[in-house]
Amino acid sequence: MGVKERRERERHEMRRAILGAASEIASREGWQAVTIRRVAEKIEYSPPTIYEYFESKEEIVIELLRDGFRRLLAEMRAAREAHADPEEALVAMALAYWEFAWKQPALYQGMNGLGLEGADLSAGHGPAAMHGRAHHAAGIRGHPAPDAAGRDGPDRDPTGRALPAGLDDGTPDRCLEAHRQIYRRRKPDLTDEPWPEGAEIFLTVRDALERALGTPEEAVEWVSWKVVVLWSTVSGLVSLVMRGLIPDGRERGSALVGQTVRDLLAAWRAQEAR
Repeated sequence: MGVKERRERERHEMRRAILGAASEIASREGWQAVTIRRVAEKIEYSPPTIYEYFESKEEIVIELLRDGFRRLLAEMRAAREAHADPEEALVAMALAYWEFAWKQPALYQGMNGLGLEGADLSAGHGPAAMHGRAHHAAGIRGHPAPDAAGRDGPDRDPTGRALPAGLDDGTPDRCLEAHRQIYRRRKPDLTDEPWPEGAEIFLTVRDALERALGTPEEAVEWVSWKVVVLWSTVSGLVSLVMRGLIPDGRERGSALVGQTVRDLLAAWRAQEAR
């Protein structure tokens, strides 16, 4: 092995050691306990050494969260591939999401913007923005339907009814437009998406839901709203159980998740049959 390759490997191993220490601190004490000094103490190096590999604590946390999204995506895809039946595949994906939350509770919470601090993580650029404010705003207010010339028309809800103009929840326009394209397009360009790993999860679930419902190709945006409903329901259930608000929630949760997915599919199929 040459000098360059050896240095690259050593750098990679050091980064992994830093990330591992930060992950352990977050799991035991929460994300706010993750600091450069604490991480340095954990791996028995000086704080300046950490800055040779990461510019800030926020960069360390963001890398951990990105890895969390990648791991969750891999587990949900594996669950999908294990079932030939589209409905069973979707149920398995929801259960994989549920189990991930309990195997990695601190990571799951961080991925959803819980327990984080700092503008880059919770106020416009991190997972809270990706999976919270921008999607919430877009989902509630609707997306502008393009006119014949391709220009955005008035905001409309999924049924086609016009909504009042003036969507402004503080989300940067570029990020909001990236989210809109995720909802509208089957294969969106994720170049401007701040958290493409999370977007891939959304698109993977939408594909599975389309298969389960047998929806026509032109219904891609309407299926996106169904993904929001499904995702909000399952993540809401996780949140309630984590807060201890559902009796025996940990034991009953997986059955509730499975039944919820089946009930929603039945309701949506009945709606489309009318």
